[in-house]
Amino acid sequence: MNEDEIRDEWIRTGDGMDDEEDEESLRGDNEEEEAMEDQAMMEEEEDEEEDENHIVRLLQLPRLDDQDNGTMTLTQEEHGWACQLKQKVMETTCTASDDDQSPPLTPLTDMEIAQYALVSGGDVPNAMKRIQAMQAFRSTYGIHHSPEQGVEAIGTFLEQQAGLILCFDVDTVTWDGIRVVDVGALNPAAAVASEDTWRIFIRGDYYLYYTCQPTLATIRRGNHTMMDFSEFSWKQWNMELQYRFCAEMFAQYPIKFRQLLCFNTGTVANVCWSLVRRLYPTSLTNVLELGCEVPCQFGDDFPKPLAHQYLQPSLQEAYCRQLLRAKDLLSLRAKNEQLFRL
Repeated sequence: MNEDEIRDEWIRTGDGMDDEEDEESLRGDNEEEEAMEDQAMMEEEEDEEEDENHIVRLLQLPRLDDQDNGTMTLTQEEHGWACQLKQKVMETTCTASDDDQSPPLTPLTDMEIAQYALVSGGDVPNAMKRIQAMQAFRSTYGIHHSPEQGVEAIGTFLEQQAGLILCFDVDTVTWDGIRVVDVGALNPAAAVASEDTWRIFIRGDYYLYYTCQPTLATIRRGNHTMMDFSEFSWKQWNMELQYRFCAEMFAQYPIKFRQLLCFNTGTVANVCWSLVRRLYPTSLTNVLELGCEVPCQFGDDFPKPLAHQYLQPSLQEAYCRQLLRAKDLLSLRAKNEQLFRL
């Protein structure tokens, strides 16, 4: 008999026990051991890296709660940053003149001001530089942040760059903004073919980032990006695209980066990153990790190309889900923009 069977036999026959107190003691010891085992298992799970959990958790994300739940709250320090920036924005808007080199600022919502303050960490000149650059960008491409425009822009982007975006969302456990990309599906020729096609590309990519920032909690937490380079080759490389993307929008976009995990990278991907690294914000390149592999905890059967996991059961159905999610996230952002006040 094993240990459990021997223990049960002792309890049934009374062998080795003088009284009921001994039986209770034995059961108590067993319960204590089980509790210790449960605690050890919980601690082991908590020690796992967050990026190993995103891959699975994002497949079944719940709908976002439209209640605040603390996601639209600033700390006292952050509130001070935002108020300082708001005062500077108001002064710049009121004092702009014909002699001023900078165009006058259009009104910003309090949530937008808080976003720039959080990303800049209270650095007002840095925030003002970002604001002026992004207002020029939005004016050029007619971006006005309505949920309807955002869904339309993302939809046309997904059509132009079929298979590129595997997932964009918000992890409601960690509040990371999430972006999963199959870089092997990038079609740079379609993006830079004309000004009209470039407009589709840059507007869509802008809204993909904006959509994943529906609350101050997600803005504060930052963006977690996973890129799969399994099918990446020189066909996906275009320096004109990289220059325009960074110069027009990405270099000044108000966003924090938590991680950039690059899976299944090879020689071509490594060379391309070395070429483009100087164009990208240091806040992104500082968290860049090349040569990542799908965590072994998911087993040998877990598909190594991430596209096989995310774009199920088909590309079309996956994109329908993504557009529905975009509508939810953009609607939540619009509601928070309307209600939030410093």
